[in-house]
Amino acid sequence: MSAPILQIRCLNVAYRSRRGRLRALRDVHLDIPANRIVGIVGESGCGKSTLISTILGLLAPNAEVASGGSIQFDGLDLLKATVADWTRIRGPRIATVFQDPMTSLNPVMSIATQMIDIQYRTSEPAAEKRRRAVEMLDRVGIPDAAVRIDEYAHRFSGGMRQRIAIAMALLMRPSLLIADEPTTALDVTLEAQIVHLLKSLKRELDGSILFVSHNLGLIAELCDEVVVMYAGEVVEHATVRDLFHRPRHPYTRLLLACDPARVAEGGGPLQTIPGGLPDLAALPQGCVFRSRCPDGIDACQAQQPMRPAAADHEVRCVRAVHHG
Repeated sequence: MSAPILQIRCLNVAYRSRRGRLRALRDVHLDIPANRIVGIVGESGCGKSTLISTILGLLAPNAEVASGGSIQFDGLDLLKATVADWTRIRGPRIATVFQDPMTSLNPVMSIATQMIDIQYRTSEPAAEKRRRAVEMLDRVGIPDAAVRIDEYAHRFSGGMRQRIAIAMALLMRPSLLIADEPTTALDVTLEAQIVHLLKSLKRELDGSILFVSHNLGLIAELCDEVVVMYAGEVVEHATVRDLFHRPRHPYTRLLLACDPARVAEGGGPLQTIPGGLPDLAALPQGCVFRSRCPDGIDACQAQQPMRPAAADHEVRCVRAVHHG
């Protein structure tokens, strides 16, 4: 794996609530290498959104980040970034595409106005900013971009709006693009188009992508590496081929078995994982997946660290390491 552009170490985040502290992220270690697409997958409530919010410095007011952790990007620990640092980083260095294309764009401003406005950091004339915006719309597949750039969001379909959102995110050529479930509101055809678009743009613009999704098929199609999260912990990290062909953690195996694409045509019910996520305000001792795990042993009563299971493959499971 290549050198990381973003390096997360010992990240712990909790939320203050009436029930106590909800430990949303615990001891998260994660690298995003340069020129790679890293996917994050897991059930709702696994910590994906909190992780993204922490990277972007957009945590809720009731969030607490424990001391001792770090998020290194471009020589700066983002956990210590100032307002001036974020002004320099968000947009030009780290950009985001959110999951709902219907609400990502301002309905009372033309696409041209929005795309010119987000280039406020550069001193180029408005005509040059407009030219760059039209060029980027062309690259993401908006037909007649030079004309349609003056239209408003309601004139575009959901798929086209998401393409515009991607164009806006990439306009400043960021080193890291965070795509937070960008295909959730789209149909299957448009999902495939967005995946193809992200792959081609990653090659052209020479950047990295952190791709968050529930859709295992999209993860397999798009990503170079996959991070599996469960109840605030990273439980497995591997290349996409290794993870899908030889998953080591019991949760990963069950998650893959629940993929609707694996149900044979015309036969069998959709598999589910028994039980539910643990209470983040009262976490159990030992392995956080132990109450739902079909392969539990006595050693699972102890807290499990991430262990190397193979080359470029780590897993938080003692049984998976010793028994493969």
